[in-house]
Amino acid sequence: MESVQSFFVLCISILVTALVLKQAKKWLLGHLRMSSAMKNVPGPDTFPILGNALDFIIRPQNQYLNEIERITKAHHPLFRLWNGPFLCTVHTSSWKYAEKIFNNSVHIEKYMFYEFLQPWLGTGLLTSTGDKWHSRRKLLTPGFHRAVLDSTHDVITEKSAQLIEILESKGKASQAFDIAPLIWQCSLDIICETAMGTKMNLQSEIRQRNVAYTEAVKEAMSSFVRRCVRPWLHPKIIHDLSPTGRKFNKCVKIMHNFTDKVIKTRKEEYSKLLRASMDNGDGKAHEARAINTKRKAFLDILIEAAYPEGYEKKPILSDEDIREEVSTFMFEGHDTTASAIAWTLYLLGHHPDIQEKVFEEVERVFGSNLVATSEKVSELRLLERCIKESLRLYPSVPFIGRKLKEDLNLGEYTIPSNTGVFVLIYFLHRDPEIFPQPEKFNPDNFLPQACEKRPPYAYVPFSAGPRNCIGQKFAMIEEKIVLSHILKNFRIESIDKPQDLKVLIDVIIRAEDGIKIRLHPRM
Repeated sequence: MESVQSFFVLCISILVTALVLKQAKKWLLGHLRMSSAMKNVPGPDTFPILGNALDFIIRPQNQYLNEIERITKAHHPLFRLWNGPFLCTVHTSSWKYAEKIFNNSVHIEKYMFYEFLQPWLGTGLLTSTGDKWHSRRKLLTPGFHRAVLDSTHDVITEKSAQLIEILESKGKASQAFDIAPLIWQCSLDIICETAMGTKMNLQSEIRQRNVAYTEAVKEAMSSFVRRCVRPWLHPKIIHDLSPTGRKFNKCVKIMHNFTDKVIKTRKEEYSKLLRASMDNGDGKAHEARAINTKRKAFLDILIEAAYPEGYEKKPILSDEDIREEVSTFMFEGHDTTASAIAWTLYLLGHHPDIQEKVFEEVERVFGSNLVATSEKVSELRLLERCIKESLRLYPSVPFIGRKLKEDLNLGEYTIPSNTGVFVLIYFLHRDPEIFPQPEKFNPDNFLPQACEKRPPYAYVPFSAGPRNCIGQKFAMIEEKIVLSHILKNFRIESIDKPQDLKVLIDVIIRAEDGIKIRLHPRM
């Protein structure tokens, strides 16, 4: 009997060893092929073992953008970077190469760095791929139908009015201050009520947990970038034991506590409304699914998908499934939008002539009553061009990384499958051949005749192709309404000059010291 057991142990050991060796051989052949291909791709000189990672490790994070700019100018439109001895990525600032990435349903998988966000966002819409991404995208798309978006105007208007009340005290003081945290708080308040269906009153009732959530998001993004540029932090076990990992995981706990509260509140409301509806009807769950006849929130869609046969049945989507989509959309839905609003204010504050023209447009469209409708919002054409120009200069998401699923020719170079390719949106938007005077704030870049002449992938603040941002229309509506309220009530004066700003490239682009402005009441 003992000899038989020994024989089986030996067979299993041989099988495991063979599988390990097979995988090791596959990895080695892939690495050798990738290394050979990367020899032909231009890029900065490398250091032993660390590759190009040392160029970033020795610098503070507020200099990362300057370093990437230096490399981009030296090697436009394509260059490679070695992150340690085994990991090499390709980076492009060319719309022609970006088109080959975005306009291809094969290359929709996010690069491995996005896996570092999974403890926070799980495998939600941002980080998932394959069948899961397709099914979730299809499930959530109805939540962004025009009728649903139109129904959010009242909430955005209400939250914008609350923001104005907070800003009035700042205007009376006539002192410079950082407006970014207040914009972030307003945007989070909006996303909780419009997309999650949960009235949080974050602005009117500032609580420590709300401030903690926004601070945790900021810290988590910084920790994410720190991990990306340090190859020894890539393995999860090492990262989690490091100070960076401990800080990141602490932030994740804070953010999950916040999103869990949002989900719990809405699920309790769902349960009450569903049961009340069933008690008054014939007991058919499918007749009681629409829990909000005025507006079905993003979270409602997830809850209904989880309980297709009724709340008393076992859910199809787990609490974790719901949380990862809620975490993803609360992050992407408030942080990116708030960034766009803050940067637009900053740029308008440096261009008082354009700012006054936008103010006149807001006055003409709304008159004395800032009640938003889809028709009025669509008439804010100059403001929309200003927002788009702001997103050109300071795109909320400055870089996007994809993992190639098959070999791809970019110009004279063949980039092998499994290589990470990053589209540098921040620099793509500053291509002087596409945007003359690329550093200048010029809303005329988005006049219809200018847009018609421009290649479609030369401006991609919301990504493009099959994986474009699902919430971009919602973002534009929110940005227009919030900005209209601010500009109608105040004249904006920006303090820091563009050359003095320290721009941080986290997942979301932001100014290290905030967006400092001075408010001048209009009445």
